[in-house]
Amino acid sequence: MNIKRLSSVAAISAIALGSAIPALAETSTPSKVTFSCEVSNGIPTTILQAEDTQRTIFNWESDRLSQSKNPLKLCNDVTAKLNNYSANQSHDLSKLTFKADVQSQLPTICATDDPAACNTVLFTLSPTEQPEIVANSVLNDILDKSLQSDNQTNDGRRGLQSVSHSIDIWELILGRKVIKTF
Repeated sequence: MNIKRLSSVAAISAIALGSAIPALAETSTPSKVTFSCEVSNGIPTTILQAEDTQRTIFNWESDRLSQSKNPLKLCNDVTAKLNNYSANQSHDLSKLTFKADVQSQLPTICATDDPAACNTVLFTLSPTEQPEIVANSVLNDILDKSLQSDNQTNDGRRGLQSVSHSIDIWELILGRKVIKTF
């Protein structure tokens, strides 16, 4: 094969490969993730939406929520915070963790991509003598049961344990893991 013909084949191959890479990236990158608050059977529910998929995240009916917390208001407030969280490019949605925590002696539920931290406080509950236990119970009550398979416990103060549940948003939506290459 002569050099002129070889360079033509190489040039055509480079052009074809260059145009194929963006097409591959587009098909492997999920669309924007959004959250919404919907009322289903009288129960406010936080829903994850992306692509053609909807998944329940939180069901806002729990005897453990304090009387001062309005389930519909909680649903709307937490939904707005989750939308801000997912829009923040520094958070890794493949490591989204919902965590029971204590902040300023109050039972707190957080969203984080680092189980040792609390990146975003989703809501706090009324003061109680056992804030760790209340936070754990509330998180386990409101988080959709299908998302509780990756349950982690972390030792906290005084030997009490904090519960967290990690989910991979992309795996939930697409049914497969998405690997970031950029």
